Amino acid sequence: MEETTAGFWRLSSLRNNPILTNDLQLIIQMYQPGGGSKVSRIQETLHKLQRSPDGWQLAQNLLSHKEETVRFFGALTFIVKLNTDS
Repeated sequence: MEETTAGFWRLSSLRNNPILTNDLQLIIQMYQPGGGSKVSRIQETLHKLQRSPDGWQLAQNLLSHKEETVRFFGALTFIVKLNTDS
């Protein structure tokens, strides 16, 4: 993965690693209090990930994660995919 100028990681292919550590950290950060100014950038990055061709596989993998917020994001990703891929 390669860091962008905004300090976030570029989304790399999910084919070899369905749940990237940095993506999980972004999901968890987004739901923590005090995210402030970073929230909009985190949301933008995660939205791109949800809409990517690998979003279906990501959503499936997130549903089995131990963190409730990560599972919620997995369910939300399914909704995004259903609304955008149909």
